[in-house]
Amino acid sequence: GISNVRTGSTLASNLTGGIKRARVNAQLKGARSAFRMKERLPQFYFYLPEDASIGDYLLLRLAQRLDVRQLEIGQKTFWKAQAGVDHDKEAEFSYKRIKARLYLVTPNHELEPGEYGFYIAAGVELKKVSGRIYDFGIDP
Repeated sequence: GISNVRTGSTLASNLTGGIKRARVNAQLKGARSAFRMKERLPQFYFYLPEDASIGDYLLLRLAQRLDVRQLEIGQKTFWKAQAGVDHDKEAEFSYKRIKARLYLVTPNHELEPGEYGFYIAAGVELKKVSGRIYDFGIDP
């Protein structure tokens, strides 16, 4: 799961009186996921919690830093705060319902080498403070 939520660009935001946006990033420990694969079109089985929908999940490419991986989950200025992910980092996927609450999930296009995660963007799991992301890495 998400190990830290960090606000970036706060100095620039504070110096401009909140005109420049500050980014809110969710971070995962470690520069690389422990779950590695070479398959560019991996398939995943999802067993969803009660009252969850497969539409609650997003497949996102994570930004790599020296000791963390992160994704932007919001931004704020003096006037407003906004939650949501950068859709440029989103990888579309298809799913097939196997039975109640069980789905087979496949990216629509080959994934480039890098760090990825399925992020819960809505539904019952989002109400948990720590948030959830199921991470993996694609090796060359």
